[in-house]
Amino acid sequence: MTVGDSTTRVVLFTEVNSKFGMPFLEDLALSPGITVVGVVTSPPGKLCDYYVGEPDPVDIAEYARWLGVPVLRPRNVNDDHVVAALRSAAPDYLVIANYQQIFRDQLLGVPARAVVNFHPSPLPRYAGLAPFFWMTLAGERASGVTALLTTRGIDSGPVLAQRPVAFSGTETAGEVRDALFVESRKLLHDMIPRLVAGDLSGRVQDPRRRTYFSRPGPEDMTVDWSSPLEAILRVIRACSPQPGAAISPDGAVRILDARPVPGAPPSRLGEIVVDPDYGLVIGAIDGRLQVTSLSWDPGAANVPAEVLGPVKVAATMR
Repeated sequence: MTVGDSTTRVVLFTEVNSKFGMPFLEDLALSPGITVVGVVTSPPGKLCDYYVGEPDPVDIAEYARWLGVPVLRPRNVNDDHVVAALRSAAPDYLVIANYQQIFRDQLLGVPARAVVNFHPSPLPRYAGLAPFFWMTLAGERASGVTALLTTRGIDSGPVLAQRPVAFSGTETAGEVRDALFVESRKLLHDMIPRLVAGDLSGRVQDPRRRTYFSRPGPEDMTVDWSSPLEAILRVIRACSPQPGAAISPDGAVRILDARPVPGAPPSRLGEIVVDPDYGLVIGAIDGRLQVTSLSWDPGAANVPAEVLGPVKVAATMR
């Protein structure tokens, strides 16, 4: 394909193991009027932690090479030689779908038309990293996905299009993520005709409505047993399917799934017992929590016997 061809030329940016980016590559490669002239992905040896340990892993670089698409795997996407290589591909668009390096001015100026980012949140809400974690932690019901123009600010450019996504507020982060990814793929299908036509009309985001989140830290993924049961359950859902919610700051024991014990009165905060009817039960401020699935570090020296004993019993009851 030569630079003078009439198709719309796209370079896709995504993490190498991204289950968000793989459908984008598949659909862009099959779209009439679109030519994928390059894929930029993670450097060798680096994986996006969103997907580590999940079944059915993907390899963007391998698939792109199978398609015959050139692949770049830079450690710094803004390096001069990377920018020069991208310019030589003469793209109309750089399309971002789960790529975690920040674009500087030189890179933003590469495409003939624009840099378009697909972000799995209803911007200006939930800008930044891991929106599915933070939505789950908040018990979000009204969500959505966004296509936007990329500017200097993170997830702050004009919105090109959005699709709403409704939740019950009781989904796990994995379920929220999957629903947002499905809707993002539909949004890509909405946007492809506009990219081909050069329709970049959008609306400026309202900064007063903006919320921004960074990567969740250990404190965000640790249960506070003085919280109400519903808040505890949100932490557990936000950490599901992995890595699980830590029952204490050391992170040696993690809850993967749990439910309230019906009609149980409050008990001593964080007290772990093995109930004859409910198995492993932990006390909270307004009731007790039945742990139905968990994991622990068998080599952790800091797991006390009074915790590890019930944990082992409960694990055999799953």
